[in-house]
Amino acid sequence: MGSFILIFAIVILGIACAIKKMFNREQINGFENFLFKIATPCFLFYLTATCSVGDIFNVKYICSYLLSFFFVALLTVILIYKHNTYPQICIKILASSYVNTAIYATPVLAVLFKNPIAAVIGNIIQVVCIQSFFLIIFSFLQNKNKSLFFVIGKIIYNPLIIMPIAGLIFNYYNLTSYIIYLLIITSQIGNLSVNLSLFVFGLMLGNFTFEKNLISKEIFMLVLIKNIAHPFIAYIVGKYVFHLSGYWLNSLIIIKSAPTALIVYFIAKNYSTQGDNIKYIVSLSSVASLLSIIFIYFLL
Repeated sequence: MGSFILIFAIVILGIACAIKKMFNREQINGFENFLFKIATPCFLFYLTATCSVGDIFNVKYICSYLLSFFFVALLTVILIYKHNTYPQICIKILASSYVNTAIYATPVLAVLFKNPIAAVIGNIIQVVCIQSFFLIIFSFLQNKNKSLFFVIGKIIYNPLIIMPIAGLIFNYYNLTSYIIYLLIITSQIGNLSVNLSLFVFGLMLGNFTFEKNLISKEIFMLVLIKNIAHPFIAYIVGKYVFHLSGYWLNSLIIIKSAPTALIVYFIAKNYSTQGDNIKYIVSLSSVASLLSIIFIYFLL
């Protein structure tokens, strides 16, 4: 219970700071840049370099993660395909299925279970597999003059991906003894990311503005899919299809209840696809995630 209260206290502090305008936009951007480009990559590197390789390659968990994503994507397509173009369908699949692992799921698992490795795996799956797949589709649908290798290279050339993969390589080949000082440095810097991520999440929530007239029934439906249907489907798939239990099942459910990742909004803007709608889905799912995790926490 103490860990749960700590999560909410840090998030609420971030919301209060945003409401009081204690940080301007440039300062918030600085927080986000430090978090996404330095602190969180260091945290991911240290985790993958020192964890059990068997945990990273947990086939049942990986399959549960991907299959639950597929079922949520299928549900989204069934509900919205009649009134949307192909690019709109793709971005709304991401809005209902692509979770915020970097600044929500990872710190939440770190605080609750003292072990965020399940969120690290989710981050790698999402960026390497899911995000690259949909960006290739967007590039194809909108005739972007970029090669397949360019698109994939741009995705992989990201500290949130490079660092955990590098850590995994050092771990797999038993080379960590040669980088002991690097591990110490990344551990010290990475430890900052847990509480800072929750604080920045609160800042983001506090800076979101809602306009009721712009929130449609479809947006509301996609938020319900993201924050209610997604963790429920993950529970069914994890428990009854792949027989997960304990830490792995609980982590899967909590991760899938996380809000829509902000990167989905950036993708929508980049491809001029439903940008404003996605912004509201990110906002509403972020608020809903704070409510859904209360229910999930006490249920688990």
